[in-house]
Amino acid sequence: MWLPDSFDCGVVIDVAERVFGYSDDPWGLLVALWLLWLFVGAYAIVPASVLPVVTDELPIGLAAASWIVTAPQVGAAIAGLPAGVALDRVRNDRAIVLAGLLLIVAGVVGWVAGTGGAYWPLVGSRLAGGAALVTIWVAGTNVLSAGFSLRYRATAVAAYTTGYPAGYGLGQFAAPFLTARFGWPATFPVFSLLAVAAAGPCYLAARPVARRLAESTSTTGDRPAEREISAEHGASTEYRTSIKQGTPAEHETPTERSASVGRDLVAVVTSRAVWAVCIVSFLAYSLYMIFNSWMPTYLVEAFGLSLTESAPFVALLPAVGIVARAGGGVIADRAFDCRERPVVILSFVATTLVVAVLAVPAELGASGAFLAGMVAVGVSIQLQIGVLYTYVQAFVETGQVASAVALVSVVGWVGQFVAPAVTGALVDFTGSYATILGCGAAVCLCGTLAGWLAPEP
Repeated sequence: MWLPDSFDCGVVIDVAERVFGYSDDPWGLLVALWLLWLFVGAYAIVPASVLPVVTDELPIGLAAASWIVTAPQVGAAIAGLPAGVALDRVRNDRAIVLAGLLLIVAGVVGWVAGTGGAYWPLVGSRLAGGAALVTIWVAGTNVLSAGFSLRYRATAVAAYTTGYPAGYGLGQFAAPFLTARFGWPATFPVFSLLAVAAAGPCYLAARPVARRLAESTSTTGDRPAEREISAEHGASTEYRTSIKQGTPAEHETPTERSASVGRDLVAVVTSRAVWAVCIVSFLAYSLYMIFNSWMPTYLVEAFGLSLTESAPFVALLPAVGIVARAGGGVIADRAFDCRERPVVILSFVATTLVVAVLAVPAELGASGAFLAGMVAVGVSIQLQIGVLYTYVQAFVETGQVASAVALVSVVGWVGQFVAPAVTGALVDFTGSYATILGCGAAVCLCGTLAGWLAPEP
């Protein structure tokens, strides 16, 4: 291809940075990361909507097929904390690209394994995809937190979290069409390729943030916290620090670097404040999954609705998170002066009230009112999910942010796995599906108490 002698690739990169970059706050970076997270979410959920096709083509049952869907979450939970520790020491913009490349490798291997009927290699590829998933999630949160001013930080991170439920919707919707045209294994490389395509703009948009952070790094590798005291935010925000992602110092020896990593990790995992946020995360995701996983069965047993009749309302419960999660960030930044703890308390209290009210239509058999209440639960519980990751950052030092975000994420995901299983065991023990609402109410009350006792930065 002919190019003029004066052509400079650096000029193209600089222009792209301006397109995807920012003036005061990197809104282009948020858009790019949201698209990346959208496609990662779609990759994670497939082939959930075509599992009958999977079981027909592979010699496995539904239980084994479900592991194909849940494997990325398991991989993310396993790799989460190590990934967070690593991301506190490296350039996160480059980590996003590397994770994208790992995702496409996982997608292609999954396609080959699925086409060949190799079940365990397929599950292994999905576990690797989960490692890429958590790396992208934590790195994206870290970069956004570093790039945005305090005024919009919670809003930006909360908006970023909405890409994942949107990706679930995209994956659930598109998988049947892709399966009909190319076969169900093709869903893996399609969405991983789209994710890699989005990783390019993410890298360009994140470079200015990474460069600015690199320039401000001291020769010892420490990033002094910068107090943000601004009249437009009010005096109550003085405690908040300007989050800066860590990079290893140029003059650190391997021994010093290992010791530094160990100190940072110990500081995070022994912090009472960090674990307070982890408990909130565990309870929030537990409550979220109790309703997501058990409501279809409850509607069938309590109201006699078919799965087809209840499906639109069940689908709305996670879908409203696209608005609710972003809304939680806006409320934290605007209504509560950049404070996340009030949103946590508001979320649990509102959900407690809605769950209590749900007992009335459940007793009267008023299915319409109950379905509307379910949607309200979806809104109220997801208000806080987007702000937990900026909340925890106020309790850690520079160079520990990614580790803290990863720990809060992993503990929340554990809640997603544990709560539905415990609820099911209690339903079996009591023999009543009303136990589902009882479990939800109990978690709501525990969450309200945890939010009330959680520290204010």
